[in-house]
Amino acid sequence: MGSFNQVHIVPTQEGGGITKHVISSDSLIFAWAGCTTEDIVRTARKAELTVPLGARPSIGAGLWLQGGIGHLARLHGLACDAIVGAIVHQPAGFLHLEIESDLIWAIKGAGNNFGIVISVTFEAFAARTYFIWDWVILLSNNLEARLKITEFDELVANKLLGSQSADAYLFYNDEQLKLGVTLFESTPTSPAIEVPSSLSTAIISILGPEDSFKIADGLGLFETEMYISRMQGRHSHGKTSSFKRYVFLKHIGAENVAGPLVSALKTRPSSLSLAERVNVRLALIRDAGKLPPPVISVTKTPSHISSLGGNTSGAERIEMERCVVRKSAFVVVVDDVLASGKTLCAMLELLRVAGIDATHFSIMVVAEFSVHRGRKLLQTRGWGRVNIQSLFVFGGT
Repeated sequence: MGSFNQVHIVPTQEGGGITKHVISSDSLIFAWAGCTTEDIVRTARKAELTVPLGARPSIGAGLWLQGGIGHLARLHGLACDAIVGAIVHQPAGFLHLEIESDLIWAIKGAGNNFGIVISVTFEAFAARTYFIWDWVILLSNNLEARLKITEFDELVANKLLGSQSADAYLFYNDEQLKLGVTLFESTPTSPAIEVPSSLSTAIISILGPEDSFKIADGLGLFETEMYISRMQGRHSHGKTSSFKRYVFLKHIGAENVAGPLVSALKTRPSSLSLAERVNVRLALIRDAGKLPPPVISVTKTPSHISSLGGNTSGAERIEMERCVVRKSAFVVVVDDVLASGKTLCAMLELLRVAGIDATHFSIMVVAEFSVHRGRKLLQTRGWGRVNIQSLFVFGGT
C-alpha cells in the first residue's frame, strides 16, 4: 500500500492531455488516493508550489473529492476545483480522466460514487507565505457575545480581501465565555517578503490589538490555527484532534442565530456534569497516557477513518482506570459514530479485560454508517449479542 501515498510533480506539458491552453500553471501535482493533505503540501513546498487544500494535515482524499475549504479558497477555489485529471476504476476497467471529461466534474463533490478514485492530478500554484494574527476576547455576558459575533460577521468576515480568511471560535474556558479569532493573510513567497505594518483600522476597532502574530509557510500553517495551537494540544502524531464537528451557518450575527448559538454553548453540559445530573457513574476510555494510573489497556487497530496519521505501527492502545467500574455493573458504551466497528470492538474488549460480564454490555451511538459493516465486525468478534442503539442510521436501516 506504500505506493498509494506517493506525490509527484510533473510539468504541465507532460500531464497527459492537460495543456497550458486549459490551465495557466506550469506544473501539475499527481497524488495517489492514499495521500494526506500533509503529504501533498510537504512535497509541493519543496518545489515552491502549493495546492488549495484544507488546514488539517491528516485528512485524505475525502477532502478534495467532496469539496475542500481552505485558506486559499478565496484565491483559487475549493480543493476539488484544482483537480484537472484522475484515474478511476469502474467495472469496465481503469479510466484516465482529463480536465474536460464529464466524469471529472462528477467526482468533484461526488467522489467515489462514480468509481474508485485511484489518483488525482492537481493544478499547482505558486507557494505562499502566511501572516497569522490571533485574538482571544473575554465576554462578560450573552448580550456582549451576540454583539461581538455580529461585529465579526458584518465588519470582519464580510470585508475580507481575496488573500485573507478568518476563523472564529466561541468557547468556554475556565468558566469564562470567550471569542477567539484568527485572521490569515497570504502573500507570494519571495526572498524579500514585506510584513504588513498594521491591520486595518476597522479590524483593530472591533477586535483590539492582537494577542499574537506569526509567520508560517504552507506546512507550518497546520499548527497555527487556534483550536489546534491553544485548545487541542496540536496535531498529535499527525492525527487531527477529535474536535472536528462543524456546523456551517450563514449570517451568524443575526439575532435568531447568534442568540441560540450562545445559549446552547453556555448550557451544553460536559460528560461529567451530564453523568452527575442523571446520577450514573461515568468511566472514561481514552488513548494511552491520558488517564492517571493505575489503568488497564488493550490494543486498538485504527479504523480506515483514523489510519492516515503518523502511527506507523498499525495499532494503538486505549485505556480506562482500573476498578472504576464494578464487575457486576451494567454498562452502556456511548460513542459518537459506528462505522467500521473497530473502536467499539476494542472498547468492549477493554471492559472484558476489566472483568465485567459481557451480557451486561449495551451500546449507544449517535450516528451509524451501515455501509462500513460495523455490526458485522462486532458479530465476527463475538459481540453479536450486544444490543446496539443508533440515533441516526445512514446508508441503511
